[in-house]
Amino acid sequence: MNLTGDPWIPVVLASGESRHVSLADAFSRGDEILDLVATPPQRIGLTRLLVCIAQAALDGPEDEEEWRTCRGRIAPSAIDYLARWRDRFELYGENAFLQVPNLEAKPNPPVDKLDCTSAVNAGTLFDHAAGAEAAGRPPEWCALMLVTFQSFSPSGLIGVTRWNGRWTSKKEVEKDQDGSDSAPALEGSPLHAIVRGRSLIATTHWNLLTKELVAKVPGMTWGRPTWEAMPGGRQDTVAADHARSYLGRLVPVARAIKLERSAGLMTLANGIGYSKVGESRDPSTTVYMRQKNAKVKAANRRLDPTKHPWRDLSSLLALGTSAADGGPLALGHLRSLRQDESFDLWVGGLAMDPHPGKASKFLDCGEWVLSVPAGLLGSTELRRYGLGVKLANGASSALAAAIAAYYEDLAVGEFKQAGDRLGFARKDPRSREQRDRVTKRAASVYWRSLDGAYGVLIETANEPVAELGGAWYSLVRSAMNEAFERACAHESPRQIRAFAKGARRLRLRKPE
Repeated sequence: MNLTGDPWIPVVLASGESRHVSLADAFSRGDEILDLVATPPQRIGLTRLLVCIAQAALDGPEDEEEWRTCRGRIAPSAIDYLARWRDRFELYGENAFLQVPNLEAKPNPPVDKLDCTSAVNAGTLFDHAAGAEAAGRPPEWCALMLVTFQSFSPSGLIGVTRWNGRWTSKKEVEKDQDGSDSAPALEGSPLHAIVRGRSLIATTHWNLLTKELVAKVPGMTWGRPTWEAMPGGRQDTVAADHARSYLGRLVPVARAIKLERSAGLMTLANGIGYSKVGESRDPSTTVYMRQKNAKVKAANRRLDPTKHPWRDLSSLLALGTSAADGGPLALGHLRSLRQDESFDLWVGGLAMDPHPGKASKFLDCGEWVLSVPAGLLGSTELRRYGLGVKLANGASSALAAAIAAYYEDLAVGEFKQAGDRLGFARKDPRSREQRDRVTKRAASVYWRSLDGAYGVLIETANEPVAELGGAWYSLVRSAMNEAFERACAHESPRQIRAFAKGARRLRLRKPE
């Protein structure tokens, strides 16, 4: 199977028809293709692949002026490029796509280990649900999973084999297993953002970076796609070049993989080790500076599947900061929009367990599409939007304080001593657990109410004459009061008294 001519990319056409297309079709018919049909990690992996091919084919664009005029050249340039490098897009063979040559066949796990969806079903590791019967996996399935897995393979123990005669362990010594780092698109479970155009070719165009911008990113060079120059080992100079380059990071080779054509097996080991946040950055994530143990370090804004990303939108759209931090790099193109235009922002990714020693435990994935007016990109508008989010966070804190006051006055759970039926038993674990459960449920009700109405905040922040203390303030206060009323019973005299004391904590100051 050759990925340039054989269909394997799931898409939906403007006509509404769903089908699979090849890489060449993705560019030649890019204006007919409405969107990808993919899970969050697949969408990110496929978009990065299309962008990388387009950037390599154009060898640019050089600057923002060239970016504005290059859309018409993307398809013909990419088709010519794919024809020149056709042999590097074979799924099987010595120079197979995103697979390393001269890799000793060991320990031969099933190709099911590439399937991210098996982790969703099992709720544990990416490869936890991998089965032994994988011989029936079609080539197009393997191609899609290979692209996704190279960008999103998690950290954890991995088998060790020899690549060009050298062991793939970090210290290049023989051992059965060794630790591995997360692939570039998964470091810190980042929230990825992709500008979504009206067609696949428009989406690809919106997410191109210019050479001028890449040169401003600390620790990053332009580079070459990995398939043009596959390294001969983890530590050679080619691997080092890919590790710090933009094109090398877009479609990584984080794992040394070799697929077997018929047996449904593969060899899997450590691949290239890529630079981390702070040394460089991923182009589609939001980087911020956080203080930890008296030190300021760069970190990716994390994906929280339970938290709608409208609450982080002011960070995502922070375009005025340096190339080392701030929102996704491609969002800078949005400055070319008129103030009365709008754009669609796809955000999503995978969430891994953040606790030390559990970084390979898969939690969930999520995706959202936000329709945003271009006027919101102004510094004044973003500041107003941030104040609106701050107001909502303050109401959430007030809600938690009100519920705590309610339970402080209400006798629940075990009593402090025999016959004592007054007051909340602070030291009783069951009492605290009940209060915490109610608080979490109330917070969920509160945020769900605002998740369906955040458009009011966008409109308010984008309209100079509107006041945050108007419609948005009323929505936030109503959601806070309703969540408290639903969470705390107020039927008996004792409950009514506790409810009244808790309600006094529901204070919310209007923003100025």
